[in-house]
Amino acid sequence: MEKERLDLVLKNTLAILSRFTAVPNSLGRSGNLRDNTDFHSLLGSLRKENPDAFGALYDSAQSSVVLDNIFTSGEVPKTVAELLGVEIEELSNSGHIQRMDAPKDTRNLYGWHQEISYYPQNRDGTNGLVVWIPMLDVPSDGGALVIAKESHKEGFVRVASKKDSKLSSTQNLIDETILEKYEQIKTPAKAGDAVVMYMTTIHKSSNNETDRFRFVAIGRYHIATSDDFTPYRYNYFNNRWIENNLKKEGWDVSDL
Repeated sequence: MEKERLDLVLKNTLAILSRFTAVPNSLGRSGNLRDNTDFHSLLGSLRKENPDAFGALYDSAQSSVVLDNIFTSGEVPKTVAELLGVEIEELSNSGHIQRMDAPKDTRNLYGWHQEISYYPQNRDGTNGLVVWIPMLDVPSDGGALVIAKESHKEGFVRVASKKDSKLSSTQNLIDETILEKYEQIKTPAKAGDAVVMYMTTIHKSSNNETDRFRFVAIGRYHIATSDDFTPYRYNYFNNRWIENNLKKEGWDVSDL
C-alpha cells in the first residue's frame, strides 16, 4: 500500500482533531504525521482530558472517504479477489475501520478472537478475508498482531460477548486453552504492509509499549456469490455526545 494513501487518512484524523482542540499551524503543514511527536501528543492529551471528544474523533474517522478508498479501489480489493479465487465483482465488504490505539493503554485492546464473531456474513470463515494495514511502522513492542498459525481450521468458535467497563470494547474472547495446539506468531510490520487472514483465524493485538499511537486500517471482505453468504445492511448509531452538544447549541436533533 502506497504511503501517500495512508498519509491522507492521517491528515483526515488531524482535520477532525482540529474540531476538538487547538492544532498548531505548523502541524497542519507537516508532511510526516506518523512520526510527528506533537500529533501523537495532542491525540494523547485529548484522550486523557476529554474521552468523549476523543470518542467523537474516533467515530468521525470511521466514515472517512480516504479510509474507504483504501479498501474499495486499487490493489487491495484486487489482491483479495485473487486470494479468494473469485472476480472482484463477487466481493462484498464490511467493517472498514481505522484503529487508534494509545500507547501503554490496554482498555480497548482485543484479546484472542475471530473476525467472524463480529462480521458473520459468511458461514464458512474461509470465504472471507480480513486485511490489516498499519499506517506507521508497528514493531514487536508497538502493538504488533499475534496470530495463531493455521487456527482457521478450528472453524467458527462461538463465544459469549463481554464488556468490562464503559470505556472498554465489547469482546468475543476465545478460551486460551484452544490456543495451546497452535503456534503463536507475532507480526511486526512496516507502514503500508498488509497482514491478510481468514475470518476464522484466531488472533489478538499485543500491548503498545511505544510512545506513539498505533494507527491501523482494517477491512473485511466476503464472497457475496457463495451459498453461505448472508446479505446485510448497516445500522447507523449517532455519537450521543455530539448529539447532546448540538442540542445544547440550539440545533433541532429530534430526528436523530
